[in-house]
Amino acid sequence: VKLAMNMVKRFGCKEVLGEVIVVATQTIIYREPMQSAHELYTEGHIAALEAGDIRNASLNYALLVIHLLWSGANLNVVKYNITEAVRFMEQHSTLSILACVKPLLQTVDNLIKSNESPPSHETGVVLDGLAFDEKHPLASNTLNFHNLYISYVNRDFDATKYYTEKQFKHEIQTWILLDAHWIRTFICSLASFWIYRRTYDDQWLEKGNELKAKMKIWTESSEWNFVQLFHLLEAEGYFSKKHHDEAKNSYERAIHFSKKHKFIHHQAISCELAGLFSLEIGQESQSLGYFTQARKCYEEWGAISKSKSIVEFIQSTCSLRSQVTRC
Repeated sequence: VKLAMNMVKRFGCKEVLGEVIVVATQTIIYREPMQSAHELYTEGHIAALEAGDIRNASLNYALLVIHLLWSGANLNVVKYNITEAVRFMEQHSTLSILACVKPLLQTVDNLIKSNESPPSHETGVVLDGLAFDEKHPLASNTLNFHNLYISYVNRDFDATKYYTEKQFKHEIQTWILLDAHWIRTFICSLASFWIYRRTYDDQWLEKGNELKAKMKIWTESSEWNFVQLFHLLEAEGYFSKKHHDEAKNSYERAIHFSKKHKFIHHQAISCELAGLFSLEIGQESQSLGYFTQARKCYEEWGAISKSKSIVEFIQSTCSLRSQVTRC
């Protein structure tokens, strides 16, 4: 990335700087700390705008807000930036890029407040009058993934299974999704392990392990970004195979590295899944401790609706209801 940018500046080709950043920066998170890409995408947006390159200005803006969300920036900051990006794309009529950004607002709103929900999987997916499956396959795939993510976060098993099956069936291989390939791999692996534990269909265990293997490879090139994700997938895999001691150790490692590397959203989901695991094996007191940590982390991230749902889950599930106010 640095070499490409230096060459552009050295030879006075600033009119292509925005495009260079769009292409090159998507590889940076597989080598360097994820947060380092924020400034590059901002620079790419400004450079493309100054050159009159509206398409790459929009692409840099889109990748910036995608990156802000999945790197764990505060959700109120993320929502502000997405709103500004949407306004920019509407103003300049970059509609195909806009269609890939709008689902982010749905996701952020769902995490912040509870009155937003993904569309029913029993109905067609329509946004701004365009049937994505027919006219915008990339936007349709993006929307499907966000529906999968929210369904998983909300612990809606039927919707999670539906959107995961659809994600695998219609997965699109394109460089424009390289920056977000890791989050799709991570969530699809988590979903696959959960589906296996509910269905005992071996194909789901195999899929979860296949995706976990990809995360292990990325961990070897960027431990800072991915080691906590690999350990969480490892924990879910052990849980699925009823290797409880190994699972507990892997959950603890996932929580430790998420905190050490300052990924508050990864710490939140690691604590939550560790709580669900502990509850499943009858360790209710430990589960309450994990859920308490998860609630605090989700709240710090800005996921107020999700934080409240943790408390509601404890109230409806745990016998230690008298202690729920501690959460």
